[in-house]
Amino acid sequence: DATDGTRRGEPIALLAQAASGGFGCSSGGMSAVAIYSSPAFANDLLFVGGYDGRVNAFAFVDGQLRTEPRWVYPRTGTIGGNIIGGLVADGDKVYVTSSDGSVLALHATDGFKEWEFPSVGTVGRIWSAPAVEGDTVFVGSFDKNLYALDAQTGEKKWEFSTGGTVAATPAVAGGIVYVGSFDRHLYAVDAASGQKRWRFPADGQDGPVGWFWAKPLVLNGVVYAPNLDGKVYAVDAVSGNSIGVYDLKLPISSSPVAVGNNIIVATSVTNRAKRQGNIYSLTAASDQTRLLHGINETIFAPLFASDTTVYIQTMTNNLYAIDAASGASQKFTLSTETSQ
Repeated sequence: DATDGTRRGEPIALLAQAASGGFGCSSGGMSAVAIYSSPAFANDLLFVGGYDGRVNAFAFVDGQLRTEPRWVYPRTGTIGGNIIGGLVADGDKVYVTSSDGSVLALHATDGFKEWEFPSVGTVGRIWSAPAVEGDTVFVGSFDKNLYALDAQTGEKKWEFSTGGTVAATPAVAGGIVYVGSFDRHLYAVDAASGQKRWRFPADGQDGPVGWFWAKPLVLNGVVYAPNLDGKVYAVDAVSGNSIGVYDLKLPISSSPVAVGNNIIVATSVTNRAKRQGNIYSLTAASDQTRLLHGINETIFAPLFASDTTVYIQTMTNNLYAIDAASGASQKFTLSTETSQ
């Protein structure tokens, strides 16, 4: 519950058959399945991708989340790789990516596979969530390419090559796809043709020293691109020219969100021996930066905003609800205990 943090139903435990013991004998029991990807919600169904390579759909009925899945895909086995990127529900389909380099479209109601890309062979590993805009699915890959797929058939429309791994989810606005690469550049690509509009920084210009890991954010004609060098680069969405740089000092792995005309960004120390995370509010089209809240926890997950509240999940199984104006926060501790 968004107001007081009480649970709407019992926690769901994703469990898988434990690994076999020596000489092929089962060790018995069930093991917990990690969840790296953000879930998706549509038409009273919650879609969850497990690291075991299976997608579960759970019904939300009368304000309660059912613990038994409505459907599981695949019914047996896995999709071929781990699910790391978030799921996307759009229309009657759920789109999911796999670390083995595949993209799948599942029917949201019954979980049957509509299509899979590629149908033969494989592209590089995919760790990010896809982006869906209109009749096209956009997804980045470890093979350094950005792919555009037909949302209905899975056929490839085009591919665009960058100079490095693409681990970030693309952002789509105004007919342009914006995506960061491990080659330390941000790209703007025409959504219809796959032709490059611009690359930031341009040739001969100094740029980031870190990777673009998080999804960029587009607001009022400006692209805000977080980088592992601890800076958020503000770039004109049409020309690709630099507008400004917000230096937040610590690496940025999580995707930011917009609340009104402010961009909410979380920085975090990536060394797990030291836990530190800061949440900032950046004023659009200016260099104003305000520290909203600081916590001694690591933040990797993307942020989520509803009205004026920003939700942040940490590596220590805590969920924070932070007011984007005042910085006032609520902390909800999530239990990780599962019944075997």
